[in-house]
Amino acid sequence: MPVVMVVEDDRATRESLRTALTAFQMEVVIAANGEEAKSRMELAPADVVISDIMMDGVSGVDLLEHIQQKHPDTAVILVTAFGTIKQAVEAMQKGAFDYLTKPINLDRLVLLVQRAHGRQALQRENRDLRRQLKRQFSVSGII
Repeated sequence: MPVVMVVEDDRATRESLRTALTAFQMEVVIAANGEEAKSRMELAPADVVISDIMMDGVSGVDLLEHIQQKHPDTAVILVTAFGTIKQAVEAMQKGAFDYLTKPINLDRLVLLVQRAHGRQALQRENRDLRRQLKRQFSVSGII
């Protein structure tokens, strides 16, 4: 079950996303802004972060950059009501898993969260297998 953090400054949107994602058997943590999200990530990192782009203080793009530095295994999906192609391309170039515009299609969001979580599992498995191979074929593994 993926742990999903919803970072949204609009309370109604935040709560509706929590309700919808919980119905799909996901553990949901919420944050009202980027600063709160950073603090919560330090306590217990989420598998996937869904963040509004336009927030006071720390924007969704700023949060994306912070998460990539501190929690590189966490996928970030950015959401905005004022989406442009330029903004979407920039978000993807900066490492966002995906980019959605409001109103959010919940079926698409759930699918994206599941894909992001699946990709993370494959990346972790790949990393673990590489470590095992290094250990097995190192000089100490031969002796």
